[in-house]
Amino acid sequence: MKNKMKDENVTNFELLEKEHKVLDKIAFEALSGKNQKLVWNREQLRNQLGDEFYHQYFRIGIFVERRILNITDNQTHKTIFSTIKRSIFITKPFIPISHLYLRLSFSGFDGKDIRLESGLCLSSLSSVEKISINEKGKGNTLSEEEVIGLINYGIKSPTFKALWLHSCKLPSSINPDIIPEESRLRNIKVISSRDACYLDLKSGKWSKPDDIQTITEMCSGALVIHRDTSKSIQRSVIELLVEASNHDIPIYRVTLGCSIDKIDEDGNIILSSGLSLPIITSLERMKIQTEKGREINEHEVNGIINYVQRSQRLKKLQ
Repeated sequence: MKNKMKDENVTNFELLEKEHKVLDKIAFEALSGKNQKLVWNREQLRNQLGDEFYHQYFRIGIFVERRILNITDNQTHKTIFSTIKRSIFITKPFIPISHLYLRLSFSGFDGKDIRLESGLCLSSLSSVEKISINEKGKGNTLSEEEVIGLINYGIKSPTFKALWLHSCKLPSSINPDIIPEESRLRNIKVISSRDACYLDLKSGKWSKPDDIQTITEMCSGALVIHRDTSKSIQRSVIELLVEASNHDIPIYRVTLGCSIDKIDEDGNIILSSGLSLPIITSLERMKIQTEKGREINEHEVNGIINYVQRSQRLKKLQ
């Protein structure tokens, strides 16, 4: 954005860009609140932001000024049409939101709205297709009420299909009597990638996938085998990966979080838990994370490269 500005404006903008909370709040409320809008009155917006901020945002192209016709009295008014590039949530029904991803920002519910760690609330999104919660801000444990709240929040969108819960501790089961009937009728998927299981909407129990459709859905997102998870959870993830590989189901990404120990003579990855991750032939992406201070030696690098090259779908190794 700085390239769009004259040289004399750059220094001033570098100071201003650290403080754009007012703009963020305006964008958030306008694009995710109940009174959504993309057009603001010029004078009102300038009063909210202050002259200095307003003119800087205008110069760098965040705001675009347009004349519109007031049909009631045929008078022309100047307004500000904003394509706020910092905005995240766009909730107009005709603009699909393929994925709402909340990482360390989900705090709970404020009535029917999602409450964020920042204190802001996110009203219902009428065109969201998928919601992911990656770790809850405090405690990292989702209650039964919060899981149900997220399902109810999602099904307000006619296009909602799946709720993904990453790295969150979950209740052992959900009371089936409080699971929305609409979620059953629409076959909404509620997936725990951490535990490699899904919520059976009829029984309220977490189950291992046993059909191609569910396995495909679960492998369409990122799966993690982390050192700190239990051996039984790691085994569940491995079983899911093997099942997907056997049916040539694309596996979007597997992350080994500080869990790799070595590569054995057969080319399998041996985890620090002692479990073996056999060759997966439908893997698209793999990410290797190591403990702080540990460097992967040349033998391990070659072993990992040989491992992923067995997959005909491989796109990326990092």
